[in-house]
Amino acid sequence: MTRPPGAADLRGFTLLEVMVVLSLLGLLAQGMVVALGAIERRDHDRAVEALRARLDVAVERAWIRGQTLAFERTPNGYRFVVTGADGAWQAVADSATLAPRTLPEGLRWSTPDSGQREPADDGPLLLSGREVPPFRLRLTAADGRTHVIVGRHGMIERTTGSEDR
Repeated sequence: MTRPPGAADLRGFTLLEVMVVLSLLGLLAQGMVVALGAIERRDHDRAVEALRARLDVAVERAWIRGQTLAFERTPNGYRFVVTGADGAWQAVADSATLAPRTLPEGLRWSTPDSGQREPADDGPLLLSGREVPPFRLRLTAADGRTHVIVGRHGMIERTTGSEDR
């Protein structure tokens, strides 16, 4: 097809085409943000479940070996400690399961509600036998979700939210 003489050579995109492309890019970006949030929540859930399982392992180890083992919160994670030859607490060195851990980004220890006491706030939480002393460990994610690990009646359970079980 030939152009009439003097017709301009128009190239480019129409405003409608540009708007459609920008809308699609916006939808894709929103989907990525939602997916990344879900991945972060899954990482937090896994970290809290791993902590609960490690507490179970620590209780079993203390009971089987007849030794006092303790759980300590650190600013960015936690560790398990035993008494050394000098009587001082030292990190468990002979177990990869009970090695010091760092919490995932965005997951932090919470302070207890007013009037509630969490044993781990006052020092190490002693795990020295089959009967675990009652305790509550609370972690909060950046999105405000709270994870609670409760120990009582010899059981260690995980809950989501701040409900008292």
